[in-house]
Amino acid sequence: MGQYKVKTLAAAVLVAMSCGANSYAAQMTNQQIQTLVDRVVAQKTQGLQQEVGQLKMEVTNLRQQLSVAKKAPVTVSSQSKSKRTSTESLPERRYRPGSGYNANQPNHPNYKEIKIPSPYLVVDNAGLTRLYLGGTPVFTSPYIGKHSSYDGSDLIVNQSTVNLDTRILKQGQALDDELAEKGFPIPQHPVVELSGEVEGVATGTKTHPGTTNGDINLSDAELDVYAQANPWMFGYISFAWADSFDTPYRVSNANAIIDKAFLTIGNLSKSPFYGSLGQLYVPFGQYTSYMISNPFTETLARTKARAAVFGFYPRGETGPFGAAYVFKSDTFESDKSAAGGANLGYNFGFHNIFGTIAVGGITNIADSLGMQENGAPDSIPFAGFGMNTDAENIFHAVPAVDVNGVASYKHLNLIGEYIGTTTSFDPRAMTFDSEGAHPTAGQVEGAYTFTLCGRPGNFALGYNWTKDALAL
Repeated sequence: MGQYKVKTLAAAVLVAMSCGANSYAAQMTNQQIQTLVDRVVAQKTQGLQQEVGQLKMEVTNLRQQLSVAKKAPVTVSSQSKSKRTSTESLPERRYRPGSGYNANQPNHPNYKEIKIPSPYLVVDNAGLTRLYLGGTPVFTSPYIGKHSSYDGSDLIVNQSTVNLDTRILKQGQALDDELAEKGFPIPQHPVVELSGEVEGVATGTKTHPGTTNGDINLSDAELDVYAQANPWMFGYISFAWADSFDTPYRVSNANAIIDKAFLTIGNLSKSPFYGSLGQLYVPFGQYTSYMISNPFTETLARTKARAAVFGFYPRGETGPFGAAYVFKSDTFESDKSAAGGANLGYNFGFHNIFGTIAVGGITNIADSLGMQENGAPDSIPFAGFGMNTDAENIFHAVPAVDVNGVASYKHLNLIGEYIGTTTSFDPRAMTFDSEGAHPTAGQVEGAYTFTLCGRPGNFALGYNWTKDALAL
């Protein structure tokens, strides 16, 4: 400011000299000149202070913009026709912080305007969580823009319940591969997928000599929730409707139960190994079918337990896979209740023929759903080993083996499976023809897939059989 004051004083002297001796400036005393100079300097200083204040506000806003940009770097990749990937910044939107509606108006004294990257098409939300007071944003399907096949094959509820954890892991691997092909980073945010079904049934019967009966009922209802917490962990819960038949008033018998609930740790894009813990169907058997009704193999041997499963699965479409599992058995013999098993298989493909073949074993098939509850009416004395504590005492464990395979060639598909016990039940537990039962079941199916009016369909024939399974 000292230099500025000297220059102003020099300017005042020059003005006085140029106006001549008779001018007012020439007749001013030194004190009057100093007073005039001080007044001009004060006015100039006030103007400069206002300019400095405005510059400080601009610097503060610029620092805020740079701070947000550093904390939330968001980029999206676009792929050109030449398959070369380029990275560019996403469009920006304006974020107006403030309290209340008026503070968000441009003419409000507390109004501020900050540019931040738009969350549109965000796949890597690092640093954006602070912008969502409700928590990390959750994205729903179709995440990669793939449309439904317009049939039930892409619904969780219609997928095989056995090895469901590996199927979900393979789905996650396919998603990672698709994103990598499109040039997007792997998502780090949670992913939620919902699925379910509701089935109603109306029946009518007419008996001789002409009595007619009818019924309308809810036959099935289910809600499946898949939640991926991070790329290495997901949880799965399936809620199902159950009709308990506790009272004559049927609406009161409607109950919701947890059918399946388990936690899985694994990432097939990074490692072939995984582990699951919770209530799930253990990996014994496959039970694949094109039919609406369940195959006899599933009715006989599908086992749901609160188990721990450890397995591996190939990174590619072909290769070996396997799993081992352990759980506490509901049946018991000589106070021994530990049970478990293992499954080993191979995915193959050559000359347009693709398929899977597997073999497995379980230490006690009496824990299967079909043997715990066989659905027999009250007139039948045996309703399954789960009918009471006495029935759960089977005196000795009954191991079983399973062999299954699936093969496809263009539109043709073949399915085969065989399950059988390796020893007979104790006659005090289950008999057939006055001897200990030796249950087995088999299934063979052939199917032809086609497209009709742009929608997939199939025509299938199957044959199922059982042996020594009358009590079931």
